[in-house]
Amino acid sequence: MTHARFDELERLDPDPTADADGARSALVEGAYRRHWDEICRYVRRAFGAGPPEPEDVAQATFARFAAVDNPLAIDNPRAFLFRTAHNLAVDGRRKRGRGEAVLADPAVVEIEGFDFSPEDVLVTREELDRLNASLADLTPNQRDALLMHRLDDLSFAEIGRRLGVSQTTATRLVQRASLHCLRKMQRVRP
Repeated sequence: MTHARFDELERLDPDPTADADGARSALVEGAYRRHWDEICRYVRRAFGAGPPEPEDVAQATFARFAAVDNPLAIDNPRAFLFRTAHNLAVDGRRKRGRGEAVLADPAVVEIEGFDFSPEDVLVTREELDRLNASLADLTPNQRDALLMHRLDDLSFAEIGRRLGVSQTTATRLVQRASLHCLRKMQRVRP
């Protein structure tokens, strides 16, 4: 069966007697059955056997598809799935590269054999408590923008797109959140 035929099947109008959730579930389940193997093969061919493993990328792809507000409104579900799988695989490779760079740092390797004293553990816990408190003080958009920027390494444009704000607003959210956290994290000097 050709890809065009798959797309035709996915675009069929749901049974008018079925509720929207039923149609949504049927679309996601049908796409899963039709495209799972195809997406795994694509990821394996384009990015290798892993990491990220093709099956993990495919699973995350379908989780994203299932989380879309209205998957029935997507004109080409197959294209959406392939683009999502591609983006997830690229993100996974990027994160893996950052992790390898950290492990290659001689300072990190030396710390692995270090025996932390109880005082070191206490100080680290206090710092984590301050960080958690500073994150809790942020607005949801500030916290999300900061985490997307610092942990996911997303651009301000992408953060703005995901939050539904302009790039300038996304930049301001990250700057304000960073400044707030820095102030909270500064140690009180005796």
